[in-house]
Amino acid sequence: MVSASPCRRRGWALALLACALAHASDGHAETVTQVLTVRAAITPGCWFGTSRTPLLSLGTIDFGTVPRLDKEVKTKSSVGAGTIVMTCTPGTQFRVDINDGSNTSGALFWYSGRQLKHAASGNVLKYDLYRDSGYSQRWGTGGDGVQMTATGGPVELPVYAKLQSTTTQPTPGVYTDDLIVTVYY
Repeated sequence: MVSASPCRRRGWALALLACALAHASDGHAETVTQVLTVRAAITPGCWFGTSRTPLLSLGTIDFGTVPRLDKEVKTKSSVGAGTIVMTCTPGTQFRVDINDGSNTSGALFWYSGRQLKHAASGNVLKYDLYRDSGYSQRWGTGGDGVQMTATGGPVELPVYAKLQSTTTQPTPGVYTDDLIVTVYY
């Protein structure tokens, strides 16, 4: 067997060392990858108003100043004064109900329905709320609520109110009722 000279061995060693250093200086290490998922889930939702800031009140539907009630009095709400402004996520099916109020005549046997009440005397005036300008579709709860599918933008739902006539002159003063508006979605 022929033995290599020390110079030749050093040449091979230097060549191997240079090759090893060349691969080490490439900066390439082994890599692994994995998928990172970013996600958002939008749930159906509704709120009063046009933004996420909740409204503190829907306002007041006002029949105005009435000297007598020998004829019924009709009025329509407006934004900030009784009109229900709703915004829901697109595609959300919702129903808006209005209860019978805080003066519902459960204790009065002669009338069932909504009533405005005089704070001092306790006297009442009969009235009702409607979904249509013809005052034929009572706005109540369940099947009497307004049902819609949201488009994503605000929806204005006007309320039509009718104060019933009476044969007796009511006690002068302010008559009020508080109602609960509930949205089911």
